[in-house]
Amino acid sequence: MEDVKKTPANTPDTGFTDDFLIHAMTPRNLGVISNPDGYGHPTGACGDSIEIYIKVRDEAIDRIAFMPDGCTHTIACASVVTTLAQGKPLTEALQIDEDDIVEALGGLPPDHLHCARLAASTLKLAIKNYLKNKQAPWKKLYRTGNNPE
Repeated sequence: MEDVKKTPANTPDTGFTDDFLIHAMTPRNLGVISNPDGYGHPTGACGDSIEIYIKVRDEAIDRIAFMPDGCTHTIACASVVTTLAQGKPLTEALQIDEDDIVEALGGLPPDHLHCARLAASTLKLAIKNYLKNKQAPWKKLYRTGNNPE
């Protein structure tokens, strides 16, 4: 029988590190926040999307939740970005980028780095939406549904 080199499943190259599996199988902050202070919902180039809802107190993220529509990598990245942002001042949360997400997951395969970019950009959109609502709070009263735009 030919020697076959086996690659462990939980390596950064496969995208299934222990940290990845934890966030993919038991995502943190999964859900919806009714009447959020900020909301973001972009769609990535691959067609996946993430909704992020935030509640802000004293210019920090008091509560955060997400709803994914995508692959396991998108779910894990969204879970991580919400845990990284929870409790952070808005100025710090805006600095969270794809590299922070990849590092927290213990790595991602190159063909799924776009999932980390999507999660980071969704968080930024939710924060920017909060800041926009803060500047003109009356506009939020005229929006219907979950889409704040």
